[in-house]
Amino acid sequence: MKNFNDLLIYSNKTIFDAIRIIDSTEHRSCFVINKSKKLIGSITDGDIRRGLLKKFDFKNSLLKICNKKSIFLNKKNEKKNINKNGVNCIPIVDGKKKVIDIKILKKKNNNNITTALIMAGGKGTRLLPLTKKTPKPLIKIKGKTLIESLILKLQKEGFQKINISINYMGSKIKKYLLKKKVINVNNLEFIEEKKPLGTAGAIKYLKLKNDNFLLVNCDIKLNVDFSRIIDFHLLQKSDITIISKRFVNKSNFGVLDLDSKFNVKSMQEKPITVKYINTGAYLIKKKIMNIIKKDQFLDMDNLIKLALKKKYKVKSYPLYENWIDLGKLNKLLSYKKNDVLY
Repeated sequence: MKNFNDLLIYSNKTIFDAIRIIDSTEHRSCFVINKSKKLIGSITDGDIRRGLLKKFDFKNSLLKICNKKSIFLNKKNEKKNINKNGVNCIPIVDGKKKVIDIKILKKKNNNNITTALIMAGGKGTRLLPLTKKTPKPLIKIKGKTLIESLILKLQKEGFQKINISINYMGSKIKKYLLKKKVINVNNLEFIEEKKPLGTAGAIKYLKLKNDNFLLVNCDIKLNVDFSRIIDFHLLQKSDITIISKRFVNKSNFGVLDLDSKFNVKSMQEKPITVKYINTGAYLIKKKIMNIIKKDQFLDMDNLIKLALKKKYKVKSYPLYENWIDLGKLNKLLSYKKNDVLY
């Protein structure tokens, strides 16, 4: 790390200011100080996600989510070996608790989720006319196809086996990918659907050595650190973890609460509602395959409903990072003009 000051933030800043710092480095943390640079506490991306669930506004003071009991070292014990789960950097302070340096720990990779399944079998009807002759996964943005960019990201994140479910124009997708030199084709495996199986039916055909896998749609931009989500999934002992995105909707009108006889019980002026939407990415435990029938057409929403009915543990991992559904024509065209993939 070039300058430890990059991870410091003053206590008068907002949650949004903290997010900007956390997103700017791989350490996923920042440390809160006062005007004298005295350590007040720490903020991690986990603190931000918990703040999201409490419906904090990003304009709120960062002190609302600051962990004021964060660990630290001093000059006497700065060489101490810290082995606390999830900690990858620790502030070093002087006798007045002023931050004088930050110790960076080697990142541990304790997860065993190295298999991914990319759903790439759909017809892409929302992207017509672009998908009339070209399958959705092979639509290009800045010279890279959607699926190529996703595979490269997954391989970079440590996924060693990447399964790709194909149906519509599947031979085109397979032929294209097997010719790409920038992709490690040795860890690709194709699940060729004889008939459309929906966004979850192909799960039944996965050959898994481990107990969990990542499932992701090929038409989303999800620029996140998957290791954090994997840690959450394993720690929570979740059967399905849905990667979700906060959606804030502000009404332009006053909303009435009525009873069955149209009596007004209350009125709320321009209320704000916060909901979490499905991003199209999931971490799934192997045993979920047992509730899927062979050759069954099954979408993920119905699989989740079935899992809930059978009392499986379903969790949500809320994102504050950017997420874009590139399966919609207007979103795709707008994104092609303004950005690059991953």
